[in-house]
Amino acid sequence: MHIAYSDIAINNKSAQMLMHFWFFPAARKTLFTFLLSSIIILIGAPKANTSQLDIIEGGAVYQCSWSQNNCSVVSFDQQGDRYFYINDVNTQVEFKSHQWFGAVVRSHGNSILACAPRYYWRTEHDTPFSDVTGTCYLSVDGLKTFVEYAPCRTERHGPAGQGYCQGGFSADFTKDGRVVLGGPGSFYWQ
Repeated sequence: MHIAYSDIAINNKSAQMLMHFWFFPAARKTLFTFLLSSIIILIGAPKANTSQLDIIEGGAVYQCSWSQNNCSVVSFDQQGDRYFYINDVNTQVEFKSHQWFGAVVRSHGNSILACAPRYYWRTEHDTPFSDVTGTCYLSVDGLKTFVEYAPCRTERHGPAGQGYCQGGFSADFTKDGRVVLGGPGSFYWQ
């Protein structure tokens, strides 16, 4: 179930708020994606602020127990933006502020996928290009370890490459557990 633009902000003490939110999905300020499993509820909050250094409204995924009154942030990605040396200059190469992490949350068995379709990546060319490639994080062991999955992040920038891909704009798992990722802006939006 997807609910967009609520005026309730989920935080660590939010099981009661979750129940309030569940029955009163007012549409105003914060985006949410709900995923209900038999054990926990995963809530994507794409405009949430987290403890990531220098990231503004990067988004988060919350894990809430259905039977207890507590929620906690799932640690898919705890790092701030990455920097690489390009031509001997320490250069910001990714931009996680306003990336909408948690806009898409999917599960299949013990596998959980959470995506940030508005994540920006800068190519390593001399002329800087910063494209909205999108990125996702995948856990295949029930939220114990995580790996980044960003097939649109390449050195081919702009509309002729993967530059406007927005990977993770939509996503799902096949019946056998393979990830299917939507990227509406890949290669001239084809």
